[in-house]
Amino acid sequence: YRIDEVIEIVMHDRHAQETSHLISRQYDERTGVLREAMEDLFERKGREREALLARIKAEKIDEVHAVKALEELEAKYEVLQSDAQIEATAALDKRHAEEQLELRQHQLSEITHAFEQLAPEDILKQKQAEQARRQAEELQEFKESMDREQKDQIERIKAERKKIEEDLRRKNEEQLR
Repeated sequence: YRIDEVIEIVMHDRHAQETSHLISRQYDERTGVLREAMEDLFERKGREREALLARIKAEKIDEVHAVKALEELEAKYEVLQSDAQIEATAALDKRHAEEQLELRQHQLSEITHAFEQLAPEDILKQKQAEQARRQAEELQEFKESMDREQKDQIERIKAERKKIEEDLRRKNEEQLR
């Protein structure tokens, strides 16, 4: 084994554990934020649904129009749910990505520091150049991955919203016939 391989082997388990703890904490935080946003939304939907049902009963609205009104309420809240999820997690996802990147940079600098303490000067210079290249590659890879993930999420949401809007439009057209 070369000294740089030994250092990475020694630190690997701790670094994996640190990364795992960070991701676990971030998952819990994200889940909590989403749960809170959805609970608020579902409470609003429940109140609005109760009011709509009371109006339907009070105004003796026929079944066809009552079903249409309830379907519109559902469609409205599907869009609102999608918006609430994006809004609740957008800033969080960015911060989480930055925290993960920060941790990885810290871990790489720990490896570099350990190597500086143990390696001869000529090997140290070679390793520092290699480390700088590796850090730049990892940073670039991470940024590209985050960009792809964000674009994919936006595309999924747009497609979902478009489908909901098309369904609503189709239902309205059917009812107008």
